Amino acid sequence: MPIDDRLSASEQRPNPLSVRTVSELARQLRLLRLRVPRPQPTDDPLTLRALAAMTALPVSTLCNAESGRILPRTEVVYRIAQACGAPPEDLPLWTQARQRAAENRARPARPTNPVKVRDGQVVAATEKASIIEELPSLTAASYLDTLAPHVAAECLTTIDRRAAAERLSVMSLSHAAECLALMAPIIAAELLQTEKPTMAVEHLQAMPARACRHVLAAMATHDAAQWLSFLSRNIAYSLAAEMPLAWKATLLITTTLPTALATELLFTGRYEWAVSVLCDMPTNRAANLLATMAADPASGLLTGLPQQRAAELIAAMPASRAAFILTETEDDTLEQILVEMPAQLAATVLANLPARRAARYLARCKPRRMNQLLSLTLPPRAATMRQLLVPAPQSLPFVAAPPRTATRRTKPTSARRQAAASGSSPSRDS
Repeated sequence: MPIDDRLSASEQRPNPLSVRTVSELARQLRLLRLRVPRPQPTDDPLTLRALAAMTALPVSTLCNAESGRILPRTEVVYRIAQACGAPPEDLPLWTQARQRAAENRARPARPTNPVKVRDGQVVAATEKASIIEELPSLTAASYLDTLAPHVAAECLTTIDRRAAAERLSVMSLSHAAECLALMAPIIAAELLQTEKPTMAVEHLQAMPARACRHVLAAMATHDAAQWLSFLSRNIAYSLAAEMPLAWKATLLITTTLPTALATELLFTGRYEWAVSVLCDMPTNRAANLLATMAADPASGLLTGLPQQRAAELIAAMPASRAAFILTETEDDTLEQILVEMPAQLAATVLANLPARRAARYLARCKPRRMNQLLSLTLPPRAATMRQLLVPAPQSLPFVAAPPRTATRRTKPTSARRQAAASGSSPSRDS
């Protein structure tokens, strides 16, 4: 069955990590072009001619890149990904995908020499798979451990998935992990999902990180979230943090992903990306993520959301937790969020805020809204806020008396002394 038929429409996302061959690179580049957002829902997908104008590349070069027959240059892949709106963090992943396709194309074919299996019988390499499928699991696993990893991987890929998973689970851990890393990611994903979860987790942890990311990207998102929840938190974070932003955005919506891990992954992209993810995911999921954060980063994300969306998320949280987050917001932000909420919900949030902060918000409300919120508040709490709303009487300001100016005493003249002695005032002429 073609891979396109196995995946739902929501999984048809450009994924550079799944690229191993030139044909896979061509398919992902074409998918990247077709998923470029259009101005109107009725507009046709982006054409090669329009993409040529955006990238300043010839149309023939773009046709060759999407044909799967010619390996495009690294610069061509980079400019296509950039023009199609790939986030800056994902551009190195597209150039690395091109490099993997080049390496796999240039890799020489490995020899397939015949080997002895039992009773001195020489068996051709093409018959190994059928013999492995017929042998008991332990015997087949012991034989697979003696083969080169690429030969063992080819044999496991050929036989029935359930039989391959049984033999894979009893092989040596390092050899099994190496075989899984050499398989096509979609086949390795199927084998891991067929195994018991405990054994599959051990194989995932033993695989190289890059191969493990390829396998996770080949799974359905809810399956990948489940496997990440089985891994230790540090390993799961290191694997998911390096994935493309589009894949992480879909992963964060999945409720099977632990909330603590989802919260950490939300901060692996830019601020604008985190805000857009919170806008697009279901309200309850977004509210749960914000409720598990510290108050400062949660309030920072609320500030970037549209007012109505922020009010929806606050309303979906427990009132005590919503109030804890809103204590870190500015007065203007608090007013914008609460004004979008129904009076009953707003009153519940205000009842959990510090009294002075709640009173400060009420002072900015219109009288009708203020009285409505106070009427929905418990009487003791409403009385406290009313007291805080009444300004304290201000005493008259104390005005200090002006300092006395020192008067200069003039020394009396002889005429003044005589006039003072005789009791008469001195004449003006004198």
